[in-house]
Amino acid sequence: MARLTISRSGSVQGIGLHTGAETTLSCHPAASGTGIVFRRIDLDGSPEVPARISEVDVTDRHTAIGHGERTIHTVEHIMAAVAAHRIDDVLFEIDGP
Repeated sequence: MARLTISRSGSVQGIGLHTGAETTLSCHPAASGTGIVFRRIDLDGSPEVPARISEVDVTDRHTAIGHGERTIHTVEHIMAAVAAHRIDDVLFEIDGP
């Protein structure tokens, strides 16, 4: 079965709901088989967090994935959009907490 990604990159900027920090989220097409991956480009080494159930960290009124410094909060909204469009492979880069 064919896998889907997005056709081009795009980004949005705003204030983080839980942090109050200015943050930019960029979306990039990804190679088939990559899956849904979040990359924290504001951290040394730009750690990546795959969107997997094993990465779920916090679920108190929001969903967070990753652990420690590389945690990404409130992913349920973008994950719902990805699921609604049946996207299989995409890279999200985040430049803030």
